[in-house]
Amino acid sequence: MLKLTRKQRELVQREELILDVTRDLLLDRGYHGLTMDRIAEAMEYSKGTIYQHFPCKEEVLTELSTRILQERLEMFERAAQFDGRTRERMVAIGEAGEIFVRLHPDDFRTLQIIKAEVITRKVSEERLLKMKDAEYRVLLLMNGIIHEAIALGDLTLLPGKSVEEISFGLWAMTDGGYGNIVRGMPLGEIGIREPFRSVMNVCEVLGDGYGWKPLTSEWDYEATRARVRATLFADEMRELERRNLEECG
Repeated sequence: MLKLTRKQRELVQREELILDVTRDLLLDRGYHGLTMDRIAEAMEYSKGTIYQHFPCKEEVLTELSTRILQERLEMFERAAQFDGRTRERMVAIGEAGEIFVRLHPDDFRTLQIIKAEVITRKVSEERLLKMKDAEYRVLLLMNGIIHEAIALGDLTLLPGKSVEEISFGLWAMTDGGYGNIVRGMPLGEIGIREPFRSVMNVCEVLGDGYGWKPLTSEWDYEATRARVRATLFADEMRELERRNLEECG
């Protein structure tokens, strides 16, 4: 591994601080209330110092999005290596997504805000491709598991259906569902008492609808999720438990 010089380490640390401050300002003031001046003011740096790292706020937001997506991707990659049948591995990816949102609700909400704004026109192609790659690789992981399921006979594609459609369906349901959760939508008022469980239930219905074996009537997926949490995300689960205990006083 290439060893960074002291100056390079300082630049990396400063860039990380810029991203942290930007996230907090974005959540507090929204996209239109975020400016390079406010980032500099919050950091007690000159605006020129911020411009040494990023030419505009859209570039900062794109890099922030990439950082969050890469952290989430690492959890998905761990999940994809779960020792189980193909549908269990997809369940593991679902668990990774839920755990990430529970651990990092502000980061996930940040992604939702950035996605809702048109920032790409002011962003360099290199930085934009880096961000897209971090997100698309998740879908490629999911596609790979589905292809394997077909090869092993766990899944037979229905006429007119595709691997990509299944991946997109699962992704859309989880991403959209978690987005409503972190935005604070009053789901209890419309009868959704356990929103994370509801998202999982819909994914199970989709898997059964495609005939992805083993079906929920044939397999204890709750036991699979417990094994995923214990073997792949033990540290994350301990951190969630610690936070819950703190909240309970």
